[in-house]
Amino acid sequence: MRPILKSGFSFLAAGIVGIGSESLAAPPFSSPIPLEKGNCWNYEGKIETTLAGSATVYSTNIAWDMVIVDSMQSTNVQAAVVRGFLDELPWYEPGCVPGFCVLLNFSNRVYRLNEPDADRAAALMRAAMAQPGKFSAQTLDSDERFVLPLARDKRWGGDVERKDGWYCWHVEQEQTAKLQIKGVTEHHPFTVFSIAYRTNPDHLIVDIAPGLGITRFVYAHHGTVATVQVRLVSFEYPHSF
Repeated sequence: MRPILKSGFSFLAAGIVGIGSESLAAPPFSSPIPLEKGNCWNYEGKIETTLAGSATVYSTNIAWDMVIVDSMQSTNVQAAVVRGFLDELPWYEPGCVPGFCVLLNFSNRVYRLNEPDADRAAALMRAAMAQPGKFSAQTLDSDERFVLPLARDKRWGGDVERKDGWYCWHVEQEQTAKLQIKGVTEHHPFTVFSIAYRTNPDHLIVDIAPGLGITRFVYAHHGTVATVQVRLVSFEYPHSF
């Protein structure tokens, strides 16, 4: 059973940050995620997966790239085709290759639109740019992935009235930290938010640093073995903001 990640997961944020040897400002479009074409996040960590149809648990270290392969924007909408979103790692099996999805940034929210084929994802991106209200309204609550501004104990995309904070996206922690990541200025402090989606079958925790994106991704199924623990080790950006 894979209730959290059935349609994928994504969280990133953008702001004014220090990356490389100079501080780079976010683009004029107020985006909660750096969706410029060519941006690439490199992750390393470990995964465990119970292979389909057997009791064998596959365990391995993994290096994974998440890349913006195409992007469009207007004055109030931004969309991008993304290859290798981290939500593909839970239940990963040998031979799996990175798929595709579309991220739609509209009205202070980021939505994930599921389209694993590259060409159809590109077509979906263009359609979403033309009618963002239509596509955002069609998404599930769980695909309303990111709501600005972030703040500790903020909740969205599910049962936000539960006292325990389960069955919705929930900002559980907020802290300031200096991150040791290749391509990022070591001395620049980031505000890091830990966002969780907890259910009885499984849980997911994502650390995000505004201006940089996902810095840690953790998933664990509470029954059949399926776990992911990866961290951001480097960030590559081909264009100045």
